Amino acid sequence: MIRRPGLPAVRDRGAVILSLAVLFPVVLTAVMLVVQASLWWYADQVALTALREGVDAGRVRGRRRTTGTPGCGSSWPASAGSPNSRA
Repeated sequence: MIRRPGLPAVRDRGAVILSLAVLFPVVLTAVMLVVQASLWWYADQVALTALREGVDAGRVRGRRRTTGTPGCGSSWPASAGSPNSRA
């Protein structure tokens, strides 16, 4: 092969493109994994914050831990035997 001064050899033509074609999907996958992990962490933090806000709101209103409809734990037993309650 004849090599011209200052130019790469003919057999190396396209080597950079080929290496970028292999490297680009790897880098893109790594970036997408970082983005996905960040979104997962953020969603976890949003859920925990909502949970804490709900607990704090319940404490401010003086509600007890009960199952069922919120607010029924304190008012239902008092009105259960009253004549105005519906069966």
